Amino acid sequence: MPDSFVVLDSTSDGARQMTTYSFTQATAAQVWTINHNLNCNPVVDVQVLYEGAVQKILPTSIEFPTTSQVIVRFSSPRTGTARCA
Repeated sequence: MPDSFVVLDSTSDGARQMTTYSFTQATAAQVWTINHNLNCNPVVDVQVLYEGAVQKILPTSIEFPTTSQVIVRFSSPRTGTARCA
């Protein structure tokens, strides 16, 4: 599944609606680099494939080197998805 980027338009009164970015890591890696272009440090929700089941986990660390990039680190290589919002 390719990465996806969803941007919702502003409302007529100028209020900002949710912008999200979904990332898929298909090849097991200990470090995931996510270029989301959200221009913020988003909340990151991580799910990995572990023992044949998709599970939500807390990575070893989540870093924000820029407002457009997140680095997610694990103790061992993982495949899965991350949602940035």
